[in-house]
Amino acid sequence: MHFIFALYKYFPFGGLQKDTLRMAEEARSRGHHCTFFTTEWQGTPPAQMDLHLVEANGWTNFGKMLHFEKLLKQFLHDTPHDASLAMNRFAGCDWYFVADYCQATWLPHLHSRLMLMLNPRYRAYLAMERRIFQPGSPQKILYITPSQMTEYQKAYGTEPERFFLLPPGMNPACVRPADAEERRLQARQKLGLAKDEILLCNIGANLAVKGGARSLEMFASLPRAWKERCRLLLVGEAGNLPELAQRLGISERCFFPGTSTEVPSFLLASDLMVHPAIQEPTGTILIEGIAAGIPVVCSQVCGFENYVRAASGRVVPEPFSPERFRELTIDALQHLPELTRLDREYAAKTDFTSRARVAIDLLEHTHDTTWLASQAIQLRNPNA
Repeated sequence: MHFIFALYKYFPFGGLQKDTLRMAEEARSRGHHCTFFTTEWQGTPPAQMDLHLVEANGWTNFGKMLHFEKLLKQFLHDTPHDASLAMNRFAGCDWYFVADYCQATWLPHLHSRLMLMLNPRYRAYLAMERRIFQPGSPQKILYITPSQMTEYQKAYGTEPERFFLLPPGMNPACVRPADAEERRLQARQKLGLAKDEILLCNIGANLAVKGGARSLEMFASLPRAWKERCRLLLVGEAGNLPELAQRLGISERCFFPGTSTEVPSFLLASDLMVHPAIQEPTGTILIEGIAAGIPVVCSQVCGFENYVRAASGRVVPEPFSPERFRELTIDALQHLPELTRLDREYAAKTDFTSRARVAIDLLEHTHDTTWLASQAIQLRNPNA
């Protein structure tokens, strides 16, 4: 079979980009032919897959997105294929993968109705979303948290049978290995950590929206006894966070390795994940942390906060309170051995890696409406 994956831009450390590549690799492992339709591919192109690069023209970002959607529809029309999957908000494909919040729900909280009506950027993005979710659209929807289906149905009245809930998907290398303790020791030695030091980590491609500043401010406010025992690791694009750490007087207690392919090692070196994200529709790094065997403290905006709760982690309620974040982090530190045990018990019985497999199962049956109908129900009610 020939599958087309439409992704506006690929870069190695993005969660959506990793999902796209894992799905394509799963399809390729089954002998299918895969084509990526995109404007840019940073890094080495995947082996044995086709890369179709296009130039999206426009004076604005939304103008380029609209032109990309137009080029995509023409490519789909001209190219024989069995199924197509849009990873961004593009109508015209057989499937759409929901990776973001419902804009019709959250934009009105940020801007007035008049602004949404008059601003061409918001009008364009809302129209692109509407073309996918409006009743009658043939595009089927892959979603990853139950709240997503609720939000989009409330906003657009989308038919429930078009929604297919995917299980979690993460880098299998993050699953806690049999030699975890040995690898943990090696990773901590590279960081120069003392044996009894506690390592907190905050990991995300863009730390500005993953709560990097919140993590630094919380760390700076810890009681002296905890601050002297702990270190903070921030993995991702740091921006001005090192300067903030300097101003807070904690730079010597912090690590900023930048974006990295060594996330599995960093997780094994860590003792507690803090992820007070400002925006986080899902949060794959949360389940990667749980699977690696470390407890998590996250903000309630994270789509996967339900997994954090199930693994006995801590969730900071909204509206976000720095004081509450600090309290929950201290609580987690005080109960770290018990939380670690509960986390690992939960991880041992939970499947965190089957998203790509299930997604390709669905793409293989794109035109089998009877099979898809049964799967939609089963995926929403796995224990029924």
